[in-house]
Amino acid sequence: MVDSCCGSVCSDQGCGQETCCHPSCCQTTCCRTTCCRPSCCVSSCCRPSCCGPSCCGPSCCGPSCCISSCCRPACCGPTCCGSSCCRPSCCISSCCRPACCQTTCCRTTCCRPSCCGSSCCRPSCCGSSCCRPSCCISSCCRPACCGPTCCGSSCCRPSCCISSCCRPTCCRTTCCRTTCCRPSCCETCCHPSCCQTTCCRTTCCRPSCCVSSCCRPSCCGPSCCGPSCCGPSCCISSCCRPACCGPTCCGSSCCRPSCCISSCCRPACCQTTCCRTTCCRPSCCGSSCCRPSCCGSSCCRPSCCISSCCRPACCGPTCCGSSCCRPSCCISSCCRPTCCRTTCCRTTCCRPSCCVSSCCRPGCC
Repeated sequence: MVDSCCGSVCSDQGCGQETCCHPSCCQTTCCRTTCCRPSCCVSSCCRPSCCGPSCCGPSCCGPSCCISSCCRPACCGPTCCGSSCCRPSCCISSCCRPACCQTTCCRTTCCRPSCCGSSCCRPSCCGSSCCRPSCCISSCCRPACCGPTCCGSSCCRPSCCISSCCRPTCCRTTCCRTTCCRPSCCETCCHPSCCQTTCCRTTCCRPSCCVSSCCRPSCCGPSCCGPSCCGPSCCISSCCRPACCGPTCCGSSCCRPSCCISSCCRPACCQTTCCRTTCCRPSCCGSSCCRPSCCGSSCCRPSCCISSCCRPACCGPTCCGSSCCRPSCCISSCCRPTCCRTTCCRTTCCRPSCCVSSCCRPGCC
């Protein structure tokens, strides 16, 4: 009788037959392929011969049953975490092993250094533990990964613009900040925040960087000729503008009408272009500057004794020549034969040297 063996006490004769696979008989003596049913899936019967979908339960989660047909959440434990079970249903922290680091298991629960590979480089795992060159892609460019290992063109974003990532590959407009003011980035980042001595090069000769810290000869061009760059190094012809006409830039290269002011009146600039009242000083009293505007006591020198400068202020012994024989200059200091004419015959000139026919007047007899 076969059915007589399917009770609470099973004899060896009926044990293992398909008709006797009852829970009461599910023991080591009856664990055969004929009894692979849910009712017999217990720890005592977990054998490879029964590892099928029908027996994949918590009671049979053993290494012998860790096959693809049994990869279910109930068995996702350390004993069954193998490459055969790398499925979304088993992607939990207990199964985060290198063998399963694939696209199917790339989740926050498995973001560990062992799984930081190119297949798992997703935003969910972009943390400090996965900041490696293999994961340096655009989807992982976050502040947590902004380190030297990930400073590439794919991560050139404002969130990663820190001192450790200031490299030529990231020197773009998005990262032009004070943290990146280094010589390697002094090209595309010519912004006011980087106008320092480290970035003062010809590539940054722009108005935004024309400050005192960047006033170097290499940038002394029309674009940077402003008050902030009025230094001796920039006193060249291209920068001669009124804003820079100060004592520091008064040289021969800047002798232009726009710079003819009192602060720039030096001998080097005493030319016809700068002969103005603002520059009437003894240092500039040369023949090129002898004009009525400058004919004063400061410029009464022989070189300036010409007809245009014959004024009372200059009627002294040094300027008593034929060119200045005018009534305004007929004073005792100028009574010389060259001036003894009808224009100067006055009582102030009654001297033997002036006793000529042209001066015979009652006042001098």
